[in-house]
Parts: sequence; C-alpha cells; structure tokens
Amino acid sequence: MALALAVSSTANADQLLFRFSGDYLTDQTTTLHGNVGTSLLYRFDSGLSFGGTIYSATLGDAGGLFIGGYEVGQQFVFADDLFVEGSLFFGGGGGAVIVPGDGMLIRPRLMLGKKVGHYELALGASYMHVTGSDISSPVIEFAVSHPLDLLFDQGHSSSCAGCINTMSSDYVSLHAVKAVYKNYIPLTDKAPGNRNGSVIQTMQLAGAQFEFDMKAVWGEGWYSYLQAAGSMGGDGEGYAEFFAGGKYLTDENLLPSKKVRLFAEAGLGFAGGGDVDTGGGSMASANAGIQWELFRGLTLDTGIGYVGALEGGYHAWVPSVKLGMDLGYSESDSDINYSRTAGLNPSYWTVSTGYSAIADHDSLRYATETDTGNIGMVDVKADMMLSENYYVTGQAYTVTSGGAGGFAMGLLGLGSGIDLNDSWRLSAEGLAGAAAGGAINVEGGLVVSGQMDLDYRLTENLSLSANGGWIKAVKGGLNGPMVGLGLKFDFTTYD
Repeated sequence: MALALAVSSTANADQLLFRFSGDYLTDQTTTLHGNVGTSLLYRFDSGLSFGGTIYSATLGDAGGLFIGGYEVGQQFVFADDLFVEGSLFFGGGGGAVIVPGDGMLIRPRLMLGKKVGHYELALGASYMHVTGSDISSPVIEFAVSHPLDLLFDQGHSSSCAGCINTMSSDYVSLHAVKAVYKNYIPLTDKAPGNRNGSVIQTMQLAGAQFEFDMKAVWGEGWYSYLQAAGSMGGDGEGYAEFFAGGKYLTDENLLPSKKVRLFAEAGLGFAGGGDVDTGGGSMASANAGIQWELFRGLTLDTGIGYVGALEGGYHAWVPSVKLGMDLGYSESDSDINYSRTAGLNPSYWTVSTGYSAIADHDSLRYATETDTGNIGMVDVKADMMLSENYYVTGQAYTVTSGGAGGFAMGLLGLGSGIDLNDSWRLSAEGLAGAAAGGAINVEGGLVVSGQMDLDYRLTENLSLSANGGWIKAVKGGLNGPMVGLGLKFDFTTYD
C-alpha cells in the first residue's frame, strides 16, 4: 500500500506537450473575468517541464489583453495515473486599457489531475497579479494537455532516433512557415467597430503562420495552423491577434497545373487592442484562396476571408497574402552538411528565450506621457536555418517593466552567422515588423531593427547569447538602442 502511494516521476521519455487552459478570476473588480492559455512545453522524463505560454482575455470585456512569457514546472505521478504539478510563470503584456503600468505577471500554480490515455486533465488554482494594474485575484483553472507527437530531435542532427516510435502513432510534422500580410476592411454596416462608438477604418496587419501536416491524424490534405499578427498600418494601432485552426489543401492533380492548388481554412482565436471592439476577445475567422508554387519549396497564398468578434462589434473582410517556405524541401540546400535519413526531410532550428531592454530616450513615448525609464521585455526568438550560415528569424516581445503595460513587438527578418571557433559564434540580423501599445511612439506600428548576437556554446545544443542593436519606428519617435541576454537551444524537425 505504501509503495502504491509513493510519488514517482513520470516514466515517459522526453516529449513536447501542447496545453490548453481556461481560468476564472474570483475577484472581478476589473473588466477581466477570465483567460485562455496556450502553452508549448518540453517535458523531461524526470517530470520537469519548461516552455512558453500566452494568456488571452476571453471572459468579461477585456479583449486585447495578452500576456506572454516562460513557464517552468514539475510533475509527480501517483498510483492510478493521478498526478500533482506545480509551476511558475514569468512574463508580461497588457492591452484593453486595463494595464497602465508595467504589465509584469509572476503566476504560481498548483494543479491536480489524471492521465486519460494520451491526455492529461487537470484542475487547480493560481494567483494572478499584473503589476501596474488593478488585476489581482485568486484564479480557478482547468487544463488539458496532449503530446504534440511532432517529429523532432535535439540538436542539428542528421537522423531522428525517436521518429520510428513517434511515426507508429498519430504523428504530426511541421510542414511550412509563412510570412503573413492582411488588409482588414471593416464591415461597418454591422457595427462601428471601435469601443468608443466611432467608425473604424481599414488597417493592415503583418505576422507569421506555422502549418502542421495532420495527414496521419485527419487524412491526406489536412493541416493545422497557428497564426499571430499585429497592426502595422492604418487604423487600430495596438491591435493584435492569435488564431489556431484547420486547413484543407486540394490535391496537386485537381487543377491543370500542379503548381496551383486551392485551399480553405477556418480558426478560432483571441484579439483586441487599439480600441478595436472585440468584446471579451474571442474571434472567429475563415479564409479561402489559391496557393501558387513560385519556386521549389516557395509558395504564395492569395485569399479572401472574414474575421469577426464573437461578442464585440468588429467584423471585416480580409484579403491576404502569405509567402511560405515548405520545410520538406530544406534538405536540398547543399550548404548544409547533413544528409537525409530514411526519407525524412530535416529542418534545422534555433530557439532562444531571453530578456531585452530598449533604452529610454526623449522621443520614446508620446508627448502626453509622463512615464520614463527603460523598457524591459521577455522575448522568444525562432531561427530557421537556410544553410549553415544563413537563416530566417521570427521574434516576439512582451513588456514587463518601464511603465509601458501592453507594449509588444513581433519582428521577422534574415540573419547571417559565422563560427569564430568551437565555442563562439557571431551573427547579424535585419528585421521589420509591428509594435504597439504602452503609449510608445510607434505611429502606425511599423518598426525596423538591426541586431548582432554573440553566442557562447555551453553544451552541444545550448548556448548563452548576448545581443545588441538599434530599433526604429518608421513613422514614430521610437529610435534607440536595444540590448538583450538569453539562452539558445538547437533542434531539428522532420517532414
């Protein structure tokens, strides 16, 4: 009996987990009554986990509140697949005009749950206090977790040791990464579109989309996707959105040209900010169009769609363009000294988590603002290697200090790196993207940046990175140095 009740660490091998959670604030003195959370966690066989989480407002009237950051936790399994898990989240953000201050969140959590097949169901409590706001409440929450079953391996490897076991189940592969541009044309006959009752105008968004091949789960031609975008021009400065959904792509033999295929996709998500009336923040979207193969492995999606708030007054037609790279072709680049193994096409990645700061300067904030000080931000960066020396990078930042609650950035760009010796690597990046919130003077949201990274390799797959550079708003007053420190982790996905 004593042995049956003894605590043991999880017996499964290291795995990637996707977790969806929902919560309810017991103190509802603000317009935020509840959130949803989406997490991607790496769990070691010891039960220790680490990863990223994004919280989005969904209950109440706080659409546009986003808080992103890191999470570390430990799970212990008891008899009958029962478990207890403790974790700590650190991050920041804001939006929906309810975080006028720093926007930092440190959130401890304790969950009790049960493993049911491949799922983990949990119920528990945490405490949510966002600095510089009135959000301060005990929280009741539930969570559902499932292994991502993604074909991946640690390091930049030429073969996937664990892929044989993963492919015996309903596995998923990362299929494509796409840069997204969308033009929102508001349907003002349905509602004005702004929270203050004024008529919203057209706005332009930029972002990124990750597509996963789901043929082993849903069948041939089916994909799932994650998409994040923010306002970079027009009305709605400060608006941001996050969607997850499904996509169907027709067979290449359906149309006369194999380079042209049709697609349809639909998703649910969360959005707000920029005074856009998204109510509690829940959104729905649908899109259809044509995918063109421009070159081997490079595609262009042109589509027309619809986006609407499930509770608020924002609805819009959405013409869109997406420039994508199919990861299945990445092995053809002769500059990478790796070989294809067992028919799997490897794609090489470096992901970093860190902390960055933008130095205070005279034009950093709008003239009406009285706050001063450097802006501190948590950041997550993902580099997809095009060769041993060149890569595409995507970067996300959310604020934690500096009296700029709600400030966030999303950047895309190209980088080039070179090994100085076995331990040191130097790289340079040029980026552009969207930034908004926190009364930072970005005037429309479009920003550009140049950065340099100096990495010191701690282990075969892990590096310590220091970076510095300059960031500028194309139209606004943001124009100053940015520095950061973080950890980089190398891994490989297969398609």
